[in-house]
Amino acid sequence: MKRNEIDSFHDEDYVCCRENGFPISRSHLGKHLHSLLAVCDLPDLHWHDLRHIYATTLKYSNINMKAISEFLGHSSPAFTEEVYITQKEIAYDCSILAEIWEEVKPKPDKEDINLY
Repeated sequence: MKRNEIDSFHDEDYVCCRENGFPISRSHLGKHLHSLLAVCDLPDLHWHDLRHIYATTLKYSNINMKAISEFLGHSSPAFTEEVYITQKEIAYDCSILAEIWEEVKPKPDKEDINLY
């Protein structure tokens, strides 16, 4: 279904949104994140940890530290390097997701859609 076919759609200019255009709550995404981590047999992590993983991945992909700092909205590259960059860790193979995607992909909750 296209958004212009949904009478209740509100274009709030979000890239990822609910079927009605309103933002998806972080707790809603977090619930699915924890399920996905469990399926992949990965350690549980907090939503904010994704920022640290993102920064570290960019650094070890040879992205300029000043650019990483700006991407994250930090005041200085030194702060980003000191607080957000972690040592290289093992890369996990999540290729199993292609096989089990239909089972683990987030499904819209009826109650979440009706909140707006």
